[in-house]
Amino acid sequence: MVRRQVAAHLLETTPAMGGLMHWLLASPLLLFVAWAWIDLFAHYSPLPNYWLDALLGLLLMAGVVVLPLGVAAFWLVTSFPGLFQHVGWDVQPLEPVRETEAYWVRYV
Repeated sequence: MVRRQVAAHLLETTPAMGGLMHWLLASPLLLFVAWAWIDLFAHYSPLPNYWLDALLGLLLMAGVVVLPLGVAAFWLVTSFPGLFQHVGWDVQPLEPVRETEAYWVRYV
């Protein structure tokens, strides 16, 4: 059986409560990574003030790690809608799909 290919747009579906539970599940890891990053930054920094090191470390972490990885993840997910059609994204077909063939269609 050959699967019919249907062009589709990929739309982000926001989880319940704005994704609060996802953030709560991820927050221990994010806090640990931020703490480790700040600690390493403060250790190797020539500045004598720890709080200035912490602020600069957080700004550097946001600019070097968090934002590029977020943009890269968004680019990856939107570039391959067929792979990511069931992980927080909704597929909106550009042509009609019957209910009986909804699970047999390949979205591209």
